[in-house]
Amino acid sequence: MKKFRSIALVIASISIASGAGFYFTSTTKANDTAGHVQEQVTIIKPATEIKEKMLNAIDNYQTVQGTYRNVTKNRNITVDFEVEQGSNPYSRILVKDKAGIKKESISDKNTLIEFDVKHKTYTKDDKSKINDEKVAVREFKDSKNEKHMVHRSDPATAQDAQLVTFPQQIAFWLKDDEKNYSIVGSETILNRNATVIEGKLTSTLSEKFGNKFKLWVDTETGVLLKLLTFDAQQNETSRLEVLNIEFNKSLTHKYRTDDTKGFTNIKESAK
Repeated sequence: MKKFRSIALVIASISIASGAGFYFTSTTKANDTAGHVQEQVTIIKPATEIKEKMLNAIDNYQTVQGTYRNVTKNRNITVDFEVEQGSNPYSRILVKDKAGIKKESISDKNTLIEFDVKHKTYTKDDKSKINDEKVAVREFKDSKNEKHMVHRSDPATAQDAQLVTFPQQIAFWLKDDEKNYSIVGSETILNRNATVIEGKLTSTLSEKFGNKFKLWVDTETGVLLKLLTFDAQQNETSRLEVLNIEFNKSLTHKYRTDDTKGFTNIKESAK
């Protein structure tokens, strides 16, 4: 029996800006009921769309929870996170180093509370004036031709987890005008489809991290799954890697911003 090959191409209709070229994922083949071999080649969305998802990741999931590890020359921590967006924003973030828990933050719609576990103190802040609306213009130049990045507020105020759950800071590494990045492929990480981006660090960032970076971004949500930086000799200078992650699973909101037993309010103790 002859085998017929059909190729299905899914192509987004969009003008291609610098660094925004399309790339191909791995090809899959399957036999249909008639014995024909079907081959499907999927074309992933352009880099500009992935960047947009990173800049507005909080719009692309209801809840996200997991753990990531961050290792640099002077830092080695793990961060546990529970984050919920929407009408009832919430987060609980736990930062740990080799010695144990360093700090904890809990946030609801109206309040952010941060605990210094070592010194048994806390601070509490009012969130009622936070504007969480989507920002239209994220990058611009002023009259002196100086660049500015506009950060969007996180209703869940996820603190140390934002590098993963709302990676707008990392998205600003991707400079369309400087053509410093490109999509290089697609991989599966923690059962999630990830868009892989490589690029060159700007002069300001290179002082801290080196010459190049590589990102693995969750294609569906824009959440950051992995980040590596390298020096000129291709030695790894920093690593951020999600160890486990779950999306859109109900959270219990077990921890509350009014539970401060055993801790002292810094502002009150300073009076």
